[in-house]
Amino acid sequence: MKELGWSAEEIDSLPQRIAEGSYTLDDMLETCERAVDAGVVEEGHGYWHRPLKGGDFIQFYVAFGGQIYDEEQDKLVIDEDALIKCYQFQRDCVESGATPESYIGTQWNIWHNEVANGGALFFNAGTWMWADWAANYVDGGEDTLFENLGFAYEPSGIRGQKGTTLSHPLVYLVASESASGSEDQALAERLIAKMQTTERNTRHAVESGHLGVLESQDNYAPYKESEFLSAASYLLDNNFFQPNHPMYGLWFDSFWENLVSVEQGDKTAEKGASDCIKVLKLELEDQLIVK
Repeated sequence: MKELGWSAEEIDSLPQRIAEGSYTLDDMLETCERAVDAGVVEEGHGYWHRPLKGGDFIQFYVAFGGQIYDEEQDKLVIDEDALIKCYQFQRDCVESGATPESYIGTQWNIWHNEVANGGALFFNAGTWMWADWAANYVDGGEDTLFENLGFAYEPSGIRGQKGTTLSHPLVYLVASESASGSEDQALAERLIAKMQTTERNTRHAVESGHLGVLESQDNYAPYKESEFLSAASYLLDNNFFQPNHPMYGLWFDSFWENLVSVEQGDKTAEKGASDCIKVLKLELEDQLIVK
């Protein structure tokens, strides 16, 4: 960013501008184009999203106003307008020169080495990757990362709409052979309670770069003493989850398959969205709301 001519004030204020919605995905692509034109980064290295299938991609759908789930009706939702805009953004990344052609499928080790060492101007990643990069990909560990990398919400695709991010909480499952499960249920709850402590969760968070899952961790000294976790925890103030719906896997598969086709230029954004919705209507039937 400095090589592109950004001042220290402009760089430092970028996370806030993203958070409030004054710096959008379109602004990011414009910055990428300028960086490529100026020779600050190579063509195709302006923006690198994750290289393989994963829930991160629904952030772009949400960024353009897309809704995934209707909690009141307990049904999945697909918003055609938001889907088209999401898909078009993915294709624009390639056509603008920000993202390489045939990028999806890049190996993770190549991706990590590139983004951790400044090979891409923008990229989206999980917070846990910070600890991996510090240990395995950069010389100088966290000091090098703090000197060269910043982090923020995923920008919105709608000016004035706040940036957000996907959180991915997991659930504990304990298998029981008992038909009633009453005694085993109580033991399982006790076991999970013993695992879900401020101390245990913080040890895991500090070692792996994961944000806290308990509010009590915010004021727990070992968590507060982690410079990265303390700085990144504000991302939990405005996030969303993938829905806990039994047919969400079908929803995401269709979303993903058509996103890949559009990004690679095999379909237009409109065709990809139309095909996605056709499949969802067939597979989800009355479990889908189409907007």
